[in-house]
Amino acid sequence: MLDYCDEVSAWSSTNGLELDSENKQEGFASLSNEGGATDKFKKVFDPPVNTFCDESSTFNLWLYVSDISAFDG
Repeated sequence: MLDYCDEVSAWSSTNGLELDSENKQEGFASLSNEGGATDKFKKVFDPPVNTFCDESSTFNLWLYVSDISAFDG
């Protein structure tokens, strides 16, 4: 597990971040933000994480969008 994303520490967003203990996939909570800025969730891992995926591997990220109509495009 790379990160449960259930703590705000070390994460940032141009929209601001909150913890949501109701809408979570794993762990104690999930990161939540609202706004139109492009940096939704950002974290620098130390040491860096190599997410190289070849044709037979996957890198999964669970992202819940509460209002799909807010997207333009």
